[in-house]
Order: sequence, then C-alpha cells, then structure tokens
Amino acid sequence: MADEFPKPPQITPEAERIRRRRSMAIALALGALVVIFYAVSMVKTIR
Repeated sequence: MADEFPKPPQITPEAERIRRRRSMAIALALGALVVIFYAVSMVKTIR
C-alpha cells in the first residue's frame, strides 16, 4: 500500500518574482499600519 503524495508543481521564476513582490507589499502595508497605530496611541496619551 503506497501512500505517496503527488509532488507540488514547480514554481516558475516569474511566479516566484510575483510572489516576492506581493509579500513585500503586504509587509510594507502591515508595517505602515503598525506605525499609524503607534502614532495615534502616542497622540492620545499626550493629550
């Protein structure tokens, strides 16, 4: 009884580049949100 899983498809260099750019965009957006929330919380504590 062979329980072999199928091999995942190979990712092309173009798809790898697209994935990397999308990941960087998500990371930058998340970082920007962190900075905005930090700034807002600092302004609220100063007042």
